[in-house]
Amino acid sequence: MSQLALCAIGRDRPGVVAAVTEALIAYGVNIEDAQATVLKGHFALVFVLAAPPGTDVGAVRSALDDVAERVGLEGVLLSETEADEPGPPAATHLVTVAGVDRPGIVHAISRALADQGITIVAMRSQVTDGERPMYEMTLDVAGEPDTEELDAIAAGEGVEISVSEL
Repeated sequence: MSQLALCAIGRDRPGVVAAVTEALIAYGVNIEDAQATVLKGHFALVFVLAAPPGTDVGAVRSALDDVAERVGLEGVLLSETEADEPGPPAATHLVTVAGVDRPGIVHAISRALADQGITIVAMRSQVTDGERPMYEMTLDVAGEPDTEELDAIAAGEGVEISVSEL
């Protein structure tokens, strides 16, 4: 089996996953790992796929391009990956962030975590509408963050950050 990675994005509508998976199954391609979500009306998916030996990746890519045109996806990327690449480390801690929205919050926190050698395994965030838009983010991370450093970032960014063990 060869391993492929698929990313797709576009306006959300019913049937996107069905159309994408129909194109994959036509070539015997199996979904091994998947994430898909809708963010403010935009659909995004990331799949790690197993393709049978001898699969014509160009033909799969062409079938996905046809799907993109049919269902209105704005971008589809299919790439070959190394099948023996290790999976992500297991999440050990949950980092939650809340405060008034402003540019730079995600960068400050993700930069600090990266500098500490901590991997972000999953990230979810949203901005709530209102007179003062509020930002909320949760991160599943692999490694124990330095809470003193995060406290300093919280003060600088005007947010509250908490860390808990999973």
